[in-house]
Amino acid sequence: MGGFNDTDYVRRQSSFPRSKATLISWELVPHLEINYKKEVSWGSVAPFVSADWAISWQRGYRERSASSQRISQKAHTSSLVRAETGVHLCETWNRNWGAFFLREKFSYVFEKTFGFGKDSYTLIELPDTFTASSSNLILNLGSIRIDATTAFGTCKPILLTLGCEGEFGSKYWSSQVVLELSKRF
Repeated sequence: MGGFNDTDYVRRQSSFPRSKATLISWELVPHLEINYKKEVSWGSVAPFVSADWAISWQRGYRERSASSQRISQKAHTSSLVRAETGVHLCETWNRNWGAFFLREKFSYVFEKTFGFGKDSYTLIELPDTFTASSSNLILNLGSIRIDATTAFGTCKPILLTLGCEGEFGSKYWSSQVVLELSKRF
């Protein structure tokens, strides 16, 4: 997966005219996953390992305005590497009215960012520069996902899915809940 971003932004300042700039960036997010699916009497078990690398290249920019408080930044590259290993489980219960599926994922996730450290910005037409800091994080996370799907009908069913997913570590916590209603045609 990849993308191109062309963003025009306006920075409003309280006592100065507003500044404008155009930010251009390119993104690439390759993904690789290997798994082995084993059918068992109650469903399936699929151990897996996956890797992702999100990389972004941002062109340098220079703000435009009548103010001397304009900012410029040099070109910048940053990325995030994510490796995950775990197991997918799936249980299926078929009934005369349709089916019920329960899918779970339990995994360990490693994430590391690159190129985020300190960036220097220059105040155009002034002798000053300032540094904005972000962190190069390393995350070790536990990840859990559970999806419950009910299929109403056997031919082109209506599907109702309730899912929740969470990633948890000492420096990071994220969770989401999704409710989906869909119809197959």
